[in-house]
Amino acid sequence: MTGQASPVQLGGTSFPEVLSRRLHMGKGAARRRIADAEQLVPRRTITGEQLAPQLPHTAQALGRGDIGEEHVRIIRQFFDRLPVVVDAATREAAEAQLAVMATPFRPEALRIGADRMMALLNPDGQFSDADQARRRGLTIGPQGFDGMSAISGLLDPETRAYLDAPPQSWVRITDYPSPSSSPPHSKSSKTAPESRSPAPAPAYPCAI
Repeated sequence: MTGQASPVQLGGTSFPEVLSRRLHMGKGAARRRIADAEQLVPRRTITGEQLAPQLPHTAQALGRGDIGEEHVRIIRQFFDRLPVVVDAATREAAEAQLAVMATPFRPEALRIGADRMMALLNPDGQFSDADQARRRGLTIGPQGFDGMSAISGLLDPETRAYLDAPPQSWVRITDYPSPSSSPPHSKSSKTAPESRSPAPAPAYPCAI
């Protein structure tokens, strides 16, 4: 679908929206299904040459009906967590083994097997800056009835350490001196609660 027409041509603003409307499913499920398909269908180069799927053995097992969507999601999550330093041959062997493992087992058992394989491939749990940059990010949901918005995502260690610090150590835009401000040695007019309050919203993008 994504390679044949644009979302606008299909009557929507995004592919998840088009899929959710046509199949009567939630947008979250539609996004997951499209993400699965991107790794399970054959790819094409800019010259039109066809390439194998990113997860060929998983695609074959799904096509035969040997595994389900939850199996696919666990395998995708495994490779999402796998460090970038793992070479292509090892990745291919791991994908083949996970696809074989998924066939006779339920998703819960596959997840245990995937965790054990991850421990073998990355025993020290080392992740580079590139690994963290590949996965970090924040998603802000729509505003609720009270104007509040839910946030989900992954933070790198530096950002997590910043947020774990006491609020009074955060950068406060209102603390920066202005030409009309009092001299640094003058006594602050802020009350104790104001001094302990979190940084104002404009300060967060600077940190995150």
